[in-house]
Amino acid sequence: MHKLTHSKKIIITSALAVSLTITSLFGTTTVQAAPSGFNENHISTGSTQLSKQFTGKGVKVAVIDTGINMEHPLFRGNIKKGYDYVDHDSIPQDEDGHGSHVAGIIMQQAPDAELHIYRVFGAARGQKNYADSVVDAIQRAVEDKVQVINLSLNADIDAPSEPVARAIAEAVKQGIVVVKSAGNLGEAWSITSPGYGAEPIVVGATSQARTDAALVSGTTRVQLHPLYGAKKLPITGSTSFVYAGHVAPTKLKDAKYRGKYVVIEASEDSDYFVDEWYAAAQEAGLKGIIFAVASINGEGSSMYVNVDKDPSRMIPGAIISMEDAQKLKKLASKSWSWGSVNVAERLGNLSSGGPAVGTWLLKPDLVAPGMHIYSALGEEDGYVMNSGTSMAAPQVTAAAALLLEAHPNWTPDMIKSALMQHANQLLNGKGVPYKRTEQGAGSLNVEAALQTNTFASPASLSFGHIAPGYKGNNPVLSQTLELTNTSDKPVTYQLKANMEAGKGQLELPQQITIQPNQTVKVPVKWTVDLKQKAGIWSGAISLKSDKDELNVPFVLVNQVKSYPLVKGEYIDNTMYSPKGDSSKKSSTIHYYATVPSQRVLVTATREDEQPKSLAGKTYVLLNQAKHAKGLAQFKFTGKDVNGTTLPDGRYNVKVKSFAENRQTVTEGITFFIDSKAPVVTVNNQKAAKGQLFGKIEDQLTAFNGLIVTKELESYLIFDPKLITIQWRVKDSQKWNYVNVNVEEKQFFADLRSAKLAPGKHTIVLRVKDVFGNQAEQTTQITIK
Repeated sequence: MHKLTHSKKIIITSALAVSLTITSLFGTTTVQAAPSGFNENHISTGSTQLSKQFTGKGVKVAVIDTGINMEHPLFRGNIKKGYDYVDHDSIPQDEDGHGSHVAGIIMQQAPDAELHIYRVFGAARGQKNYADSVVDAIQRAVEDKVQVINLSLNADIDAPSEPVARAIAEAVKQGIVVVKSAGNLGEAWSITSPGYGAEPIVVGATSQARTDAALVSGTTRVQLHPLYGAKKLPITGSTSFVYAGHVAPTKLKDAKYRGKYVVIEASEDSDYFVDEWYAAAQEAGLKGIIFAVASINGEGSSMYVNVDKDPSRMIPGAIISMEDAQKLKKLASKSWSWGSVNVAERLGNLSSGGPAVGTWLLKPDLVAPGMHIYSALGEEDGYVMNSGTSMAAPQVTAAAALLLEAHPNWTPDMIKSALMQHANQLLNGKGVPYKRTEQGAGSLNVEAALQTNTFASPASLSFGHIAPGYKGNNPVLSQTLELTNTSDKPVTYQLKANMEAGKGQLELPQQITIQPNQTVKVPVKWTVDLKQKAGIWSGAISLKSDKDELNVPFVLVNQVKSYPLVKGEYIDNTMYSPKGDSSKKSSTIHYYATVPSQRVLVTATREDEQPKSLAGKTYVLLNQAKHAKGLAQFKFTGKDVNGTTLPDGRYNVKVKSFAENRQTVTEGITFFIDSKAPVVTVNNQKAAKGQLFGKIEDQLTAFNGLIVTKELESYLIFDPKLITIQWRVKDSQKWNYVNVNVEEKQFFADLRSAKLAPGKHTIVLRVKDVFGNQAEQTTQITIK
């Protein structure tokens, strides 16, 4: 944990506004906090505040995640149904916290929605082979007649046609809205399954608009970013401060700081936590504390303090950049006053971008607040701040619940259209719109979505993919946009295609009139000028009436070479053992070829340093020419393409695709081969004294066992032991466990306490490794 981002639980009674009220036995105080969801400034496009009329009452919302904190006050009375696919019971208790945080965001925005909780992850959320559980949970949600499903997760297999994506498509077909987080890779082409298809609403993350305090002197204005959890700073009146620079928390009790606002330089290699400085400032009677840090990104600081203290003693706090700190230091003696800085909503740096590789659909579909979001803890009654698209997706899930309460007959397509066609276009710090492949239709606007009368299908237009090196005439690409007027009056729209990235001209009618309850098909044609520079071309079709404006984003992937040719490598069993447990005797390597390839290679490179003759050696497992596009599976049989059996050891398996005069190689997955059971050597001198003690030889002990455990932890959730040894008396069937220390390559058991009769005993030892390789041997032990 970085010392400058130290965080603990925060006890909060209200998390719906830019400031929160902290309550304890000592009273209450208002502190700075990131809003949990869409506050009035974010969702309102007028003064009607229609969303306040709706709470999600009667709408069934499913959260498929790590479960839920069953005892948290935020959820009491709202959990209507659940199932635990980890422990296989009806109590989906959260052991991780992720699911509780996600569900808490939904509850804060749609507090009367009915929660259906399906736990598919245990405490180790990085576990593998969970796709079956997610599919089962989706199917159970369909059977339970939920109306919205939240999926803040990725699938095991990263490809459009994988099982979770197919289950989602079927759920949407059955009338269920499915919302999926975009991912946290923060770059183009990083949307992952099950987000490739048209069915789910894929959501990116933003930091929410806020008003920060500022220090003002003449023409100098220094923005004070929030220190979450601390009291808010004033925004009016005169003030002064003391620039303390590098100062230890214990030094803040100096009288010159009492009753003052103090600026402290908090370097990243500091020996102190923010909480330590803050607590010391409280004790010393400071009026407020301002931390200067190396840099602050466009989303602002994510620092916050533990406020589980006496609220009556809470003091204001803020964060500034070191650059701004130097301004304060230079002008500290000048006259200063409080001011304010309005900070617009910004795209989160971690939010994954599109388009979706292979399907070439515009993704994400829209964005919503996901940075610095407070929500429920996975245990106890507190709240905690998290960031990510996992926090953004439940904002849209909650919005869908509000829409369904207001409009119970709306279909998933109508919900998606209402949210996308009325999203607010998001601008970066320079006032330039973010790319459509970053923000999709724009930022969530519930107020406008609630008032939708005209729906577009599809909600965005994707004109596909023109491969690099395309030879031929300028392609003419066509799409059809269906517009449905559900009002009781005709509506006339003026249509215009606005190119925002790239070059091109879309042909479409300039005006259309749609009669009440009528659907009109609008042809959209794009003649691509191949002389223009290759790129991801995008924009939006504007449809304006005298009372309404809709925007339908569009995208075309034109001859770019930036997308991966292969991705989504996944091995269902990374612990291959031809003689081990049945689950270890086969391994299937999955990967997604995003375009047709001239050739695909699957290789395994030796990672073990010993023996030296094999170190770094690469084996070719698959060499396929003219490889088709799509999800592919390759079953590993223990041999390479030449029929050579791969020796036991640790490997890095990669997939490489050759196409478009370039190549892409996956990052690789660590893969173990082990065909031999561990060998144990008993210390006869110890055995003569009634003790089982000895050495273990196995490839798992050849290198650091902790590294192996870390690499295999996703597969060792239920039995994390790398090697187990048991003993029994020869004529007995009762097995007893022996203490094993893999790091020291030793085992030990004291049989003197085993209630064996004095004399010699034949002991059977059974040794088994995590692969299922097993052997038995006998030894003699003497009890005196």
